[in-house]
Amino acid sequence: MADVGPEAIALGEAETAWVSGSLDSAIAMVDSLDASWIVRPEISADLVRRLVRLLQVRAADDRAVHQLLYHPAALDDEWRGILRTVVGGLSLAELERQARRITSDARASGTVRAELVRALALSGDRAGADTLAADLEDSDLDRPDREKVEDVIAGRVPTGDRGIRLGVIVPRTGGFASVGEEILDGVRLAAARYEREAGYAVELVVIDEALEGEDSGFGVARLEAQDVAGIIGPIRSGALRSAAAARTRAGTLLISPTASEDSALAPHAYSIWARERRDRAVAETLGRWLASSLEPARVASLHPANENGIRRSEMFRDIIQAAGFEWAGSRSYEPDSTTFELEIRELTALDPDVVFVVADGPRQVLQIAPQLHFYGLRGRIALVSEDWTHPMVLRRLDATFSDYRVSATYLERDGNSEWSAFAAAWDRTHRRAVPDNAFAALGYDAGLLLLRGIPDPGLVRAGAVARQVARMRELQAATGRFSFDPESRRIVRSTRIRMLLDSRLVEPDPPAIVEWSLEARTQEEERLRKEAEEELRQRRGAP
Repeated sequence: MADVGPEAIALGEAETAWVSGSLDSAIAMVDSLDASWIVRPEISADLVRRLVRLLQVRAADDRAVHQLLYHPAALDDEWRGILRTVVGGLSLAELERQARRITSDARASGTVRAELVRALALSGDRAGADTLAADLEDSDLDRPDREKVEDVIAGRVPTGDRGIRLGVIVPRTGGFASVGEEILDGVRLAAARYEREAGYAVELVVIDEALEGEDSGFGVARLEAQDVAGIIGPIRSGALRSAAAARTRAGTLLISPTASEDSALAPHAYSIWARERRDRAVAETLGRWLASSLEPARVASLHPANENGIRRSEMFRDIIQAAGFEWAGSRSYEPDSTTFELEIRELTALDPDVVFVVADGPRQVLQIAPQLHFYGLRGRIALVSEDWTHPMVLRRLDATFSDYRVSATYLERDGNSEWSAFAAAWDRTHRRAVPDNAFAALGYDAGLLLLRGIPDPGLVRAGAVARQVARMRELQAATGRFSFDPESRRIVRSTRIRMLLDSRLVEPDPPAIVEWSLEARTQEEERLRKEAEEELRQRRGAP
């Protein structure tokens, strides 16, 4: 008789959500069931098996093993074979944790411990493998598990070749070939660093994204067939989505250096440059800083008249209104205009104390920043988008138009030792400065993230790498500080509040910003007063 209780209903909802593509909901439900059932031995064997299937699709093989060990009634002959397959994808650390689990099924425990013996031998720890194998010689093991132990004792298990293969999917031809080459150069630098520090050779298996189509999954299956530890790329959002769907192993990790979005993807497919998360992080960080540093004030925004500019302005408006600030309004400008006088004067007429200025790239900053000064916003406190922190802006924008502007940047170059190390490695390799764009650095960071996620360099198992990245607390990389957010199940980068001063990025100084604003507004009012007096004299014909 089929289960019809609340547990069966909850599991059915999780299965339906997964099949319908509601992955975030499905994952949340699966994780909740996994946590609650692991302390409930009365859950039926059929329900446990169904949950384990979902955990496998989730690439949570370690938790799937835990469920089976805790609910040994689910282990008929077929499922003992499935258990054996699943433990074969665990890392050494995961196997050691599972081997310590208390289970009433000695055969299941033997399956885990036999795989641990084999994994120790493969990783090169022959002493550890021999010791554990000797302990298991007289144990009651299933035949396949006994054969593993006997192979280790007889020396028939070769040690690893101490090599790691990474898949890379970037354009090598076509209009984005130069972008792909810079990203690949960054990945190469990350691989070279790992080889020096970890002592393991790294082989890059590169596929040309421009020559692959969606139907082929951008070569993912070919890379999986070569047992890559994970894949860097593709670089575009649509291609990343297709590649994620094309995986034959749920645990194959995908890290795109540049895809603008990675939402609604299968597990373990990430972008470290997702636009909406970056934009929201900037808005939230600026809003928090404003709320904690200044008295309540009237706030307005100036933004490009495009979807991205409008969205960013609305994000910021919602955040500062929730913090108790008065929203004075916003004005949009056409990004390809040469002058923004009308929009700036209209915004000035709203009499804001603080203005959030969004630009579409560093060149637009260089164009709009002087006009803010000349057309009425000279003394208003300016919170500015991250493009104001770009090296080109810092080099070329006069301090008159940039000092005391406050930005939330997710690209930490200034004062970042990891950026300095990357820049030095780039210079040694290429004999030229790092490009102003971030493509090479993003490739480097994607490689660094993937390689740092390898828990056992001597025994690389793709699913274990993906799970290790999902456990990542924090990693300082060349382009910023990364962490894994368990709530959104995404790799996120932290944003940092910085103030522009003398062509440098420094810690913001709220009292100095307020003092500068008051002084600049006083000077502006004095200039306007003198202009009005001069205009009046001219009308009267006075000398």
